[in-house]
Amino acid sequence: MGTVRRESVDLQTVALDHAAACVRLLNLTGSVGCATPTAGVTVPLAAILSAVDLESLPAAVQAEPHAFLLAPELFTPAVVHRLQSALGSNLAGLLVLHAETQPGGGAARDSAELALGRFQFAIVLLDAADSGRALSAVGALPTDPNPNPNPNLNPNPNPNPGQG
Repeated sequence: MGTVRRESVDLQTVALDHAAACVRLLNLTGSVGCATPTAGVTVPLAAILSAVDLESLPAAVQAEPHAFLLAPELFTPAVVHRLQSALGSNLAGLLVLHAETQPGGGAARDSAELALGRFQFAIVLLDAADSGRALSAVGALPTDPNPNPNPNLNPNPNPNPGQG
């Protein structure tokens, strides 16, 4: 079923230290941006990290309010509108995971379209540290089969192979 995971709200409190505030801008023709209640939002968090995850959203996730961690490549108008249509008022927020590179081409147009949208839920772009904490909270961190606990240590202590 992919990596959609649902955790108990009691067991899952994620501190987002560097997340920018969700802002709704008003002008003469209306408003753009997103909104959250003054008291914030406390809902279960699930991860959508691939198209497979998006296709396999369990009915339990769709039946009650949730926020979703969203892979940066899935942060497109089509995916956001699809989630809005499928979840309605149960879509409590999107936390977009950190991307090492900025989008270009079509992705830049998608970002511009999303920036002009009006959403009744929070959309938060996470930095690398907050992304790691959020992924860890839902148990979606990739595992390294050969972890190096100290990246400053050279796994090969002999810098000149073949010389002893």
